[in-house]
Amino acid sequence: MAQNDLNAVKLKKLNLEGSVESAHKRLKEYIDLIQFIGQHSHEIPALHRLLANAAVNHWSASVIREHCQLAMDGKYTAMGYQLYEIYLAMLIYELGGGGALYALNHSIFALPSRNTIKPYRSQAKLMPSVNGVRVAEISSNISALFGPRASRETNTETAEPTIYGHTLSFDEVATERKVDYMPETDDMGGLCLEHLRALDMREGKVHISHETSVGAISRLSETGYGARPVFMGPSCKTGDWKDCLRTMEIVLECWKRSRYGERLRGPVLSVSSDGDPKRCLALFMMCMHTEIVEGNPLYPYICDLPGLNRFVGKDNVTMDPDFKHEIKRARGLLCSKAGLVVKNTCINRDLLFSWLERLTDHDWSETTLHALLDPADGQNVSGAIKLMLCIVELKSLNSDDFDPNEAVEFEALCLLADSVALKG
Repeated sequence: MAQNDLNAVKLKKLNLEGSVESAHKRLKEYIDLIQFIGQHSHEIPALHRLLANAAVNHWSASVIREHCQLAMDGKYTAMGYQLYEIYLAMLIYELGGGGALYALNHSIFALPSRNTIKPYRSQAKLMPSVNGVRVAEISSNISALFGPRASRETNTETAEPTIYGHTLSFDEVATERKVDYMPETDDMGGLCLEHLRALDMREGKVHISHETSVGAISRLSETGYGARPVFMGPSCKTGDWKDCLRTMEIVLECWKRSRYGERLRGPVLSVSSDGDPKRCLALFMMCMHTEIVEGNPLYPYICDLPGLNRFVGKDNVTMDPDFKHEIKRARGLLCSKAGLVVKNTCINRDLLFSWLERLTDHDWSETTLHALLDPADGQNVSGAIKLMLCIVELKSLNSDDFDPNEAVEFEALCLLADSVALKG
């Protein structure tokens, strides 16, 4: 009996020794793996996906190291792309083209290839408005971009969409000056809509557009908020506000009547634009018709907001011009020679130059101050915001030692600062 117990203890000891030896071996393999990854992490393509596959398939340390070496040698590509990698690859393909995506696919990031992202991309065939702003093209684009689309995961129609509010945005993009023949519709593209009805064809003269006016609809949500263009029309920007207003109204009406528009996706709540003065006037004419009063569904939300513009257009549509353009315009006016008259004081570039020098909290140099007040730099948004903030800071100056002329100028500047601070 004692001999049997002794043999059992010896056997247990041998098993433990074997387990310890095996554990030491595995520990050494993992230590070697960590050191290997640490030394070559910048050389192993898609390391994060490789380790994720290792966890799913329960690879040992030696197998992981083997796959790392194969990946470094270009003989193994870790699959199992995350959704963000698919989206990132699509973004790179749209912005940089196939060459950029190919380069990143063969880089250490090993992003998905063009063939991999192909099932995820929805390539809609859009129709530009080359013969005027017509309902047919706009409605076709709405159906192409907002209609039912197959889901890659389920291979069925997407579920019933949630109703959201939407924004209709307008802007221009630069295009090449040329005329193209469109065999699908037997049309000539590239002729500006403003002069389309007055072409001097017999004299051999045509007016070719250099920009394209784009109207895009985007939903107001945390996801899927990308703008989708439903109107594209060649333009030379010589039209008046009535042309802009007509275009906006037609696009809104197409969205309202389309089976894939308001009824399926939700209404357009606002129309936004850049600082184009013609379009701003069109927005004013369209969205300043009716005041929100008691009985309007929006009234409970804004009744306690004094100072808010309560005027809206048809179906409570509001205007949403880009506020940055207002700041740039204010800067352009203040930096001009004519300036802005406040309480019979002309606040212009020269006046601001002399007063901004008094702000001791800023390390002004002559070059910096000239750059801040440069009237030729009309697109400097950060400079415009900085100028407005500096004008507000002028109120903190001690006015005890000002002479009568300085006191008058300071009073006008303080009034301007109050106006700027209120808008901010």
